[in-house]
Amino acid sequence: MNEASTDLPIEEVSSSQPSSEPPPRAPSTEPQSTPPDAKQTPRQKALAAVLESFESKSPIEGTIIGWNKGGFHVSLAGIGAFCPRSQVELGNPRNPAVYMDKVFPFEILEMDELARRIVVSRKGLLSQEREGHRERLRKEMTPGAVLEGRVDSLSPFGAFVDLGGGIRGLIHVSELSRRRIENPEEAVSVGDEVKVQVLKVEKGGKRISLSRRALEPDPWEGIEERLQRGSTFEGKVIRHTDFGIFIEVEDGVEGLLHSSQLTVDSSASNEALAPGQTVTGWVREVDSDRNRLSLTLREVPTGDPWDGIADRYEEGSVVEGQVEQSSRHGFFVALEPGLTGLLPFSAVSAPAGRRREDAYRPGQKIQVSIMELDKKRRRLSLGLEGDRAAGSKADIHAYGKTQPGSGLNAMAAAFEKLQQQ
Repeated sequence: MNEASTDLPIEEVSSSQPSSEPPPRAPSTEPQSTPPDAKQTPRQKALAAVLESFESKSPIEGTIIGWNKGGFHVSLAGIGAFCPRSQVELGNPRNPAVYMDKVFPFEILEMDELARRIVVSRKGLLSQEREGHRERLRKEMTPGAVLEGRVDSLSPFGAFVDLGGGIRGLIHVSELSRRRIENPEEAVSVGDEVKVQVLKVEKGGKRISLSRRALEPDPWEGIEERLQRGSTFEGKVIRHTDFGIFIEVEDGVEGLLHSSQLTVDSSASNEALAPGQTVTGWVREVDSDRNRLSLTLREVPTGDPWDGIADRYEEGSVVEGQVEQSSRHGFFVALEPGLTGLLPFSAVSAPAGRRREDAYRPGQKIQVSIMELDKKRRRLSLGLEGDRAAGSKADIHAYGKTQPGSGLNAMAAAFEKLQQQ
């Protein structure tokens, strides 16, 4: 309703027609021979209800039907009343249109003898309601309690929630969701109705820490069934650290791609690994007890690569491998996922004018000889193709079989001696 409603008479708002009844008089205290409401008109009944509410100080329902600068016009079952602007809310009133045609409980503050001037208020009732709600909340406000509230404001560090009764709590940005979010607006908006769990109550209830995250399903539940060692993953790069890259593979589940698990020909500075990019790789390890997930961009064997290794590789044979990295002692060369051998610097010739450490680059494929397989210690020694000077165990045993007698001859003994150096 607009400002035109301010011309309505306060004492009569139920009809636009003038009343033919005489002005109301103060109720008589003399005994009556018939029940007081037996012959009462609807208006007389409304007046009686208003008087009863005023004398007993009990609430009475009224409908807001208009407003002016000073306050709101209220109909108490057809009896006009006025609610000052300061008495319609505990704080500052909202837009007057919000209250229009709404029914609220009021208490009568003032009323003259003829009920021509009636002043009502919501403020006192709202205060009582808030205090009652506060008392209930105080009893419920213990760590672990689940409450409902409304988001009433946001800040860079979290969302403030109105729990009712003037009590507010804070959901820190880290407790808004199990997903990693940078801004509270990614999870909630002002006005949202939310269910929260109480984390802490401090300073006599003046500081309340809340969480939505605690009420969400645990994304790590059953993770070992969904992500197994050796299985592939696809995820989004979240952030970089000094030791690796964190990748979100599921909502709320992040894994670490350690720097050592990048492909041999890539680095963390590659554009393909920038935050927000999607990457694929393999799962190295899943630890559901500690909520840890280890990832790699290098293919992971589905079984133990040392099982049946003697059937796939023979000492003395030449195979192709890929240089992974160099170390103090030589180059690590991968023959297959999970199976890496050492090519010592002593077996490598230095390029002209350069160091032996510069002979190969990570990712380069080279031909190497299997010098020794030690399954017990899981060690694989490599040499270069054609590098047979020191000989291998296969050479020694093959030569020994061609000689009479059961022992090695002098030549085989020489090979053995070289092998031990």
